[in-house]
Amino acid sequence: MKAITSSTTRHLSLVGQAQAQLQQLPQTENLLAMQRRINRRVLRDICKAHAQIQIARSSSLASSTLSSSGLVITLPIGKGEIEAAELVRELQHWYREEVRSIQVTQFEIMNSSSSSIQIEIGDADPRLFLARLLQCANKLDPCSESQLLRNFPQGDFIDFLYYQASRETHDEFLEQLPGFDSLMTAD
Repeated sequence: MKAITSSTTRHLSLVGQAQAQLQQLPQTENLLAMQRRINRRVLRDICKAHAQIQIARSSSLASSTLSSSGLVITLPIGKGEIEAAELVRELQHWYREEVRSIQVTQFEIMNSSSSSIQIEIGDADPRLFLARLLQCANKLDPCSESQLLRNFPQGDFIDFLYYQASRETHDEFLEQLPGFDSLMTAD
């Protein structure tokens, strides 16, 4: 019995050491950060693909109240366009703290108005956010007359951007991991 207990204790000790070593590796610390990076990139790329939406990182804005990883999108302005405040009210059913209307100065975003929205979805799937954004926009503009709805990228393009951003970000991440030989010599 003592041999089994001793062996089990030794094994658990080794497992504990291995877990401690794994926790020092970048992947353990960076998986959520990597997903957030993918999400920001997808949102940025989709907004860039929409001719009437302007986009900026909130870290570049002096008036930013959310964290530096958020994005600010400025919706098309004009008659028949969806107001940011209305869209935010609809989106806050799902994203209470993550989406809000903001006022930015013209020096910060060209042609800005009260139609700017700050987005911080963290590690949530950006495609789900975009689907909800479109659902809310369709509710506010059932005839799809607004520039926001008429020029929004198609679903297959959104999927393509998501898969591309995921692959490239994961490849960059994997290239930064230490090799097995360096783990064999780690203390």
